[in-house]
Amino acid sequence: DGLITLEGADWNRHRRIIQPSFSSSFLKDTLNKSVPSKANQLVRCWKEKKGREIDVASHTSAITLDVIGDVGFGHQFHGMAEIEKWVKDEGSDKPAELEDPFISSIIQSLKPNMLTFFLSTVGMAAFDNKLNPKSVKCSRLVDKAVDDVVMNAKKSTEKDKSLLQLLLSATDTDPNNKKARKLSHAELKDETKTFLVAGHETTSTWCYWALYALAKHPDIQEKVCADIMKHSKGSNTIDFEMVDDME
Repeated sequence: DGLITLEGADWNRHRRIIQPSFSSSFLKDTLNKSVPSKANQLVRCWKEKKGREIDVASHTSAITLDVIGDVGFGHQFHGMAEIEKWVKDEGSDKPAELEDPFISSIIQSLKPNMLTFFLSTVGMAAFDNKLNPKSVKCSRLVDKAVDDVVMNAKKSTEKDKSLLQLLLSATDTDPNNKKARKLSHAELKDETKTFLVAGHETTSTWCYWALYALAKHPDIQEKVCADIMKHSKGSNTIDFEMVDDME
């Protein structure tokens, strides 16, 4: 029950608690620390495999996971580590499936299932987690994995805070709110699932379709490249300030 599915007063309460953590200064600072180094790492891997076919969808998925892991949860998904393995492996064009239990459980929960489809069709979707053995197992895996991520955030002593760590101390500013001022452990788990599913797949998909569009339109690609070179001024690091100045 995260922001995507909540309604009414519960949605308003969650939004009031969560919204302040998404400040532009926090996002710019944390993304500037995470994205450039991982982008440079990805480019280096591609250069080392020049002439070899690349599964762009898998690679953008891996780097996006690592970024949202850093910024969102202070959690290491090791997506780029899988691409590094791919660089050294001459026999495969696709990185191995990520071994992180959080991602594995989320992927399993999203895979098509005939019983889930049937229950949804007949208006009994609410019974899926009780009647469908696969859904019950996946639900338990997801809960355990997310619980570990939230607990690790609570124990973290890192100086640089993740979004999840900010939410641990976030409170509702509405004086008329008669419910809990902070998100409960269960609510934090629900929002963690929401951020991952909503944030990772959309960004990853956007990235590889943007690369596809640029590959299909070399004239636009040249303009984008020229704009990047103009504002980066020879630097290998592109930060938010540079992006804001680009056309």
